Parts: sequence; C-alpha cells; structure tokens
Amino acid sequence: MKALIFATCILLICSCVKPADPTLNVVDLGFSKTNTVSITTVAQGINSDVTCVGADLCYTFSHFEIRQSAAMVYDIYAKGTHPGKEAICAQAIYTKDTTVRISTSLPGQYLFRFYNRIELFDTDTVQVN
Repeated sequence: MKALIFATCILLICSCVKPADPTLNVVDLGFSKTNTVSITTVAQGINSDVTCVGADLCYTFSHFEIRQSAAMVYDIYAKGTHPGKEAICAQAIYTKDTTVRISTSLPGQYLFRFYNRIELFDTDTVQVN
C-alpha cells in the first residue's frame, strides 16, 4: 500500500513539472546598470545589483553566464529567452532588476566585467578581506 501511495505521489509531482519551451530561444540581454559592493568579506561573498534589458517585452531574464577568465577575474553575461522573430511583442524596453552572487574562498582584489554580448559595459573592482 505504501508503495502504491509513493508511486502515485511521484506521478503527481512529475506531471506538474513543465518541460522547457522548445520554441523559446536563449538570447543575450544587456546591462543598463551595475552596482557592486566595493568591500566585503570571504564569508559574505560578492553581491552585485544589476538591471538587465531587452529590446521588447517578449524578453525574459533566465540566468547569468559567469566565466572565470583569470584568478579573481569574472566575465558576466546576462541571458534570457525570446520566442523569436515571428512573435508579436509590445514595443517597450524590458527591464529586470536582479542580483549576481559569487561565493569567494580567498581574500584579495576581485574584478567583475559585465558584457553586453561582446562589448564591455562596466568593470567593478571588489576588495575581499
């Protein structure tokens, strides 16, 4: 009986999970604002409040792509989704306020470089004690 209840629960949970929409394209979003703490501790990590933008209201924020290009140097790209060229979208700038969080394990001077596709938008320096 317990096995039947367990199997039923698993089926209900799995039926509620929605698969990723295959019609959405992963796209680059731009940055319009970055605000990174200038001094922090190893325990606190580094937080940067950012505003991401897209060209119309069909864009949605998805995630950050963070590449460590050297010791304590991070290249940050905002990623989102868009339904494609055939979509009918309201012509207004999409904005999303969110936060980039990076855990640190060593004290030192960290460099955050924020990119709008391949163009450097902003560079922030953070001292981690």
